Amino acid sequence: MNLTRLYLDKATLVWNGNAVSGQDALGEFFETLPSSEFQVHTLDCQPVHEQATQGQTTLLVVTAGSVKFDGNKQRYFNQNFLLTAQASPSSDQPVWKIASDCFRFQDWAN
Repeated sequence: MNLTRLYLDKATLVWNGNAVSGQDALGEFFETLPSSEFQVHTLDCQPVHEQATQGQTTLLVVTAGSVKFDGNKQRYFNQNFLLTAQASPSSDQPVWKIASDCFRFQDWAN
């Protein structure tokens, strides 16, 4: 799956404290990750006030769960991201894109 299509062109991902910005860099980063299986245990979503986003419809999504990367033990994580509604050229309905994404493991690797 091409995950970069879920992100804005200038989106930033912070993965365990390491920032990656832009479609090309995101694509390169995702290619380095081994295959994985994610399980989301909790999910919360709330609107971000339009004064904070210059009138752009935006949602804050907070998740927590576990992930098992190929050949490694299961690890716990939390992930927070901002989704923004973008105008769609082919529909009256907006397209939601990730503007900012922050992923962090919650346990120490052995």
